[in-house]
Amino acid sequence: MSAQGYIVDIIEGRRKGIFLKGALLAASTLFEVGVKLRNLAFDRHWFKIKRIDIPVISIGNIIAGGTGKTAFIQRLARDLRSMGKVSILTRGYRSEIERAGGSLHLIEQSRITPEVCGDEAYLLFKSLPDAVLFVGKDRALNAERAVYHEADVILLDDGMQYRSLHRDIEIVMLHADDLYGKGFYLPRGYLRDSPKRLQEAGVLVINHVHDLNHFHAIEKELRKWSQAPVIGTRMVPGGVELLSGEHLRDLKDRKIGVFCGLGKPDSFFNTLLELGGEIREKWILPDHIGVAREELAHFAERCVERGCDILICSEKDGVKLPPHGNLPLPIGQLKAELQVVTGKEVYQTLLRSIQKRMKHEAVD
Repeated sequence: MSAQGYIVDIIEGRRKGIFLKGALLAASTLFEVGVKLRNLAFDRHWFKIKRIDIPVISIGNIIAGGTGKTAFIQRLARDLRSMGKVSILTRGYRSEIERAGGSLHLIEQSRITPEVCGDEAYLLFKSLPDAVLFVGKDRALNAERAVYHEADVILLDDGMQYRSLHRDIEIVMLHADDLYGKGFYLPRGYLRDSPKRLQEAGVLVINHVHDLNHFHAIEKELRKWSQAPVIGTRMVPGGVELLSGEHLRDLKDRKIGVFCGLGKPDSFFNTLLELGGEIREKWILPDHIGVAREELAHFAERCVERGCDILICSEKDGVKLPPHGNLPLPIGQLKAELQVVTGKEVYQTLLRSIQKRMKHEAVD
């Protein structure tokens, strides 16, 4: 098990590790102090904030991973494309371009791989052919590039902590089953920002909502921090797409070996169960980390021993799959789409607000 995996087990309570918990808590305290000092510097205008000539819509969160930002950006970009040209700015987490400190404009002719631009950026690039994507740490610079390429609106991926660029609307995603990242800052928990910053949100989106009662209970909890309108969403499965091209509408009577590198994989597992599958073997990878060919082969062999007849991963993991010929089991990707299940009128108001800003900027 990797060090990251061991720490996740500590956070999730699957391991005791008293001494490690103490060390993580000390590091967590330092991280919290750093976050608060940085926010104070921006609040006091000690750091410069860049403004550009088109609307910037930030989609972010206060915890690390698993809230569904990428899926919400896909939903939003598709619903906005009839209103104008959408540009998406993403950091390219753990990508070659991030490590190089560069900036990348993703275009169809480019020889782009997930390693170059990052798995989430690559997934957005492939699933949103009408959008214009820029990858790199300096999203203020990439915002200028989006304006140059005649974008009408910018979606700022993971924007809550990127305060160097002015945003017109702050959308904050929350995980319905873990609003506050186990109650601790990184690395003892998943918090990366203070819940107090929810008061700055223009819209709150609660993802992975179970039902209406669940939604209202969370909405009541969030009123401690924010009076922003709230939207409830969930991932709705659309079947499984095999790498051979075959599409499975459900997983009834299928025995599954599942592997994924997601921030909070339980929601992914539950979606597979909704399709009727029986999960017999799991392999949880660190978030954003791809699987090696030899590791995948060993996992497939283990799944055969457990009676599995199919391997399934998420779309984000699917874009990072290595060459995998001669595996004993077929591989499929779960196809799922984020849908608004509660607060549909709030979502429509959000779309109209963005459209109005786009028209206003065009007039100016």
